Amino acid sequence: MELTTEQKSAMIKQRLEQYSMQIFSLQMDREALQAAGDTEAVQTTDKRIGKLQTAYSAVERMV
Repeated sequence: MELTTEQKSAMIKQRLEQYSMQIFSLQMDREALQAAGDTEAVQTTDKRIGKLQTAYSAVERMV
């Protein structure tokens, strides 16, 4: 069974929303880590944010 164009669009939209929420959550974590002075964890979080932004862009191109 193949998905309809509408189903695919809905799934893409849902995935992009999930990525947006994950990115924002990590940005909040990053601010807290920065305030606590944990520079190593800030760098790790920056990498995770970057990977999610790359994934977001890849899925966004599927539209």
